[in-house]
Amino acid sequence: MTAIWHPWNRDAQIVAHFLPHFGARRLDEITKSDIVRYLNLRRTQMTGNPGHKNRRLVSESTVRRERGLLQSIFERAIDEGYDVRNPFRGIKRGKDKPRTRVLTLDEETLLLEALHPRFQRFVRFALGTGCRLDEIRGIETSSARGSAPNPGSVARGGPNAPLRSLARGDIDRVCGTVHVIGKFRKERDVPMQPDTSAALREQLEEEGKLWKQNPQRLREVLAKGAVHAKIPPITPHALRHTFGTRWLRAGGDIWSSTASRTICHGASSLPNPVH
Repeated sequence: MTAIWHPWNRDAQIVAHFLPHFGARRLDEITKSDIVRYLNLRRTQMTGNPGHKNRRLVSESTVRRERGLLQSIFERAIDEGYDVRNPFRGIKRGKDKPRTRVLTLDEETLLLEALHPRFQRFVRFALGTGCRLDEIRGIETSSARGSAPNPGSVARGGPNAPLRSLARGDIDRVCGTVHVIGKFRKERDVPMQPDTSAALREQLEEEGKLWKQNPQRLREVLAKGAVHAKIPPITPHALRHTFGTRWLRAGGDIWSSTASRTICHGASSLPNPVH
């Protein structure tokens, strides 16, 4: 069964970090200095994600995400008429390190040569679609379009899963697309180029299933493959980043609906390079 991360789980974790520090205090007792100390403390703490085999410092993007939720609590209280001040006002947001790793064509060749065929196909598929790691792991193959719901799809999304996912499998061989569920359960159909479609077909023919390994396992495979290939470290997200960058270099329109639909970024917020 493929685990799905829901946004409310993340919100609950953010609140769980916040409550031990401020849970016993009234909103109007929390000051700007308190918030600055708390945010700086979070920057010194280690991640608690069970998917990370090697724990690391909380990223600045995580701190910003947590800040956004917590700030919204105060803003909601103000909107509801409570006599409180927003202690986040005037606190500068930290800057995260930009993710700029792009796999060159020569590095791609070396990496593929260093990987097991199963993971060669994974890299080809990721580079050809720009899908996120969890989107690839969530692809279901057990039913065709228009068929009855299959247990895998139901287990993946639960009783409130999107109806389109419950109604069929995710691979449309006629249209040459694969259906994925991204962040916040947003659905989209991603077009597949011939080599991408071939990688998917070869994987199913060889193993009868797609890439359902633990996310950390897939990250480790790429990291070890990069070492053996003697190239700089590579991650699943860097494959997505490489797809977007190659799209642009090939003359793709960053503002087009096709680009935003394929990579699942709003056209107005699609960065350069693509994340």
